[in-house]
Parts: sequence; C-alpha cells; structure tokens
Amino acid sequence: MCDLRSMTTNKSPLPRIDPCNPEEQSDAIRALLAVADETGLNASNICATLAHNPELFRKWLGFSGKLLAGALSPRSRELVILRVAWLCKSDYEWAHHARIGHRYGLSKMDLSQIMAGPESDKWSTPERALIQSVDELHASSAITDATWRILAQTYDEAQLIELLLLIGHYQTVAFAANSIGVQLEEEVEEYSFLR
Repeated sequence: MCDLRSMTTNKSPLPRIDPCNPEEQSDAIRALLAVADETGLNASNICATLAHNPELFRKWLGFSGKLLAGALSPRSRELVILRVAWLCKSDYEWAHHARIGHRYGLSKMDLSQIMAGPESDKWSTPERALIQSVDELHASSAITDATWRILAQTYDEAQLIELLLLIGHYQTVAFAANSIGVQLEEEVEEYSFLR
C-alpha cells in the first residue's frame, strides 16, 4: 500500500479562485447551488467556485448529476472515480468520493486496493478491468483491446460509453480542483489522503 503521507499534489495551498461569497450570490447562482445539493453533489466549495461561470456550471450540473445516477452500479462508479482521483492526486475529489463510496459499502480495504491499482490480487475480474481502464486512459488516452474484451463481458454498450465519459469527466474535475486549489470542507476532512 502507498504511504499516504508521501502523496503530493499539484494543488495550490490556497484557493486561486475563492468560492462565490454567499452574501454576493445572485438568485440564479443560489438556485444552481440548490440544484447541486438536490443532485447529491454535496461539494459546496467546488460548486460555489464553478458558479463563477454560471452558464457552464448549469450545464456541468446536469452532466454530473446524470453520471451520479447512471447505468453503472454505485460501487463500480465510485471505484472508477476514486482511481481517477488517486492517479490525478486530487485530494478534494478523493475525500468526497471516499465518503460517498463509504455510503455504498466501500471499505478501507477497498480504498487500499484502489490505491494499489489493478495489480491488487483482491479484485474480481470485472473490477480489475474497471481499474485497469482508468489507468490505461490516464496513461495513453485509450483502453487496450484486452481490457475492453473483459469489460464487454460484464457491461453493455450504454455502460461502456458511460464508463469512458465518467473517467474523462472526473479527470477534468480533478484538474480543475487541483489547479484552482479548491479547499476541503470540514465534513470530508477525515477522508483526505493527505491527513
């Protein structure tokens, strides 16, 4: 298992863009943030930061919400998102999705396996392929034929398309959170891999 204390991020120690101040939020931004809460994102700092671009934030909310309630099982979805967060060194994304994963039954052992990657001997064949797909897309922007064949034995075409978009989406979120320096909310600090 990786030593979490040695994990470094490219994240700024302070936000480069502060979340929208609640006192200065327009009614439109407040409405968008309420939608974010209703969709289960519960990531107030990143949502309030992305709200600086209200039109883009509005479209992002719909896409994010669909991915969180998509065709993949919650466990599969969270394994994928957490592996993306680990590879991107995104503590913000990791902390939020470790908490969400915990709600769906992910254990500390599962989190350790996610950190170890596809080489862990604890994975089922389909879950190893999910983790491998994240690693392959992260490294070379494509899933190999061998991994695709294994995935296609478990997942239908709609799920495979969702998997690709899920990985890409959460890589984008990790890039934004790391580069902006989005700070963890107090309620997810216990899930941080940096603490």
